[in-house]
Amino acid sequence: LGVVCVFAEPQFSSKLVTLLTEGTDAKPAHLDPLGALSKPGPEHYPNLIRQLAASFRGCLSP
Repeated sequence: LGVVCVFAEPQFSSKLVTLLTEGTDAKPAHLDPLGALSKPGPEHYPNLIRQLAASFRGCLSP
């Protein structure tokens, strides 16, 4: 089906992602769209967006 990445979020178990990607070319990766793992403060949102972009880039890059 052309699936490249399967993302897990920190508040959920990554076991399902591991099972889904096992035996495939799809890469497991993590996203934190709620910023649960980010430091609060004035740079929280910009850092959150940068971290999301880095996660996508890291997984989607060949």
